Amino acid sequence: MALVLVGLGVSSLSMAPSKVAAVRAALRLHDFETCKQMANYAVDAVSAKEARDAALDKLRGSAAVKVARLEEKLEPFEKDSAFFFDVVKM
Repeated sequence: MALVLVGLGVSSLSMAPSKVAAVRAALRLHDFETCKQMANYAVDAVSAKEARDAALDKLRGSAAVKVARLEEKLEPFEKDSAFFFDVVKM
């Protein structure tokens, strides 16, 4: 919901202290353009449920793109990462 509110132009959010870290992380992971797109999808929906579902679908899509980009960047390090994970398990 915070991402949609930011996409609508809200610049100040109020939340329970226990939610601050999660919201901060979500905001850092998404650019303003993605937030605006999520807000547009939510505004165009007919019901609250459809608005939530539309925003979440956009969020899932952007997350999938970020994971794919990360995998591309990590591919050259696959051999080194196997060693890293063996060391971390010790």
